[in-house]
Amino acid sequence: MRVFNIIQSSLRTYRVKRYVFQSQLECYSRHATSIWRNKWQHYRALPTGVTKLGSEQFIIKNTMATTDHLTPEINLRLMTPQCKLYHCKFDDTSGVSDPYWAFYWPGGQVLTRFLLDNPSYVIGKNILDVGSGCGATAIACIKLGANNVLANDIDPVAEKAIHLNAELNGVSIETSTENMIGKVDTEFDTIILGDMFYDESFTKQVTDWLLKLLSLKRKMIMIGDPGRVFLNQLPIRKHLHQLEKYRLTEQCKFENHGFNDAAVWTIK
Repeated sequence: MRVFNIIQSSLRTYRVKRYVFQSQLECYSRHATSIWRNKWQHYRALPTGVTKLGSEQFIIKNTMATTDHLTPEINLRLMTPQCKLYHCKFDDTSGVSDPYWAFYWPGGQVLTRFLLDNPSYVIGKNILDVGSGCGATAIACIKLGANNVLANDIDPVAEKAIHLNAELNGVSIETSTENMIGKVDTEFDTIILGDMFYDESFTKQVTDWLLKLLSLKRKMIMIGDPGRVFLNQLPIRKHLHQLEKYRLTEQCKFENHGFNDAAVWTIK
């Protein structure tokens, strides 16, 4: 009996430690690793980079065009190991917001890959891409023949990055920096979100909105996510239906320590 109690105690300790680790991993607010957190903080220390150069020139100077990801059909300006800021050291001074638009997050990669492989989800649809980031998924939707696509991101620098990436792929794109989360009177029949569940309170806000959309109107809602802990803890979990799962590239796994694959889900 004593041995059993010791085993049970050890298991409880393991589960608590594992949960704490997962929670800490997710609480980087779109920063899956401490490596990236250091890079983010350096970027935040460079407000003059954007103000002096302008957002477009800042993006061009600090990113490079690459197809080294799950969707090589889409050329994207990203912050890669060949870019100077990628290797910058930690600096905790404040500045502009984090350059999440300069990275192609796991959820976004697999969602875009799925749509490229399954164009019937896109053709003729009116699509809202929430938290568009680098704009890859929205760009793919345009190339696949969507009727209308809006790339939505509240960061004006991200908006500029989206337009640069669209130009790189030979398409024009409509963008908006309005906060669309919470709006139910939209003309879009398809809502897509890639890697948006990085913070507990924000995940609850987004998923409550998605469930409300689902209850009010028939809309196709698709998300890409690598298995972030917050998404799995909320009531929306029982409404998720997995469409596909993908193995991440080695570079993506390195940049997002703790994730080896990611899945595409729809909400029913």
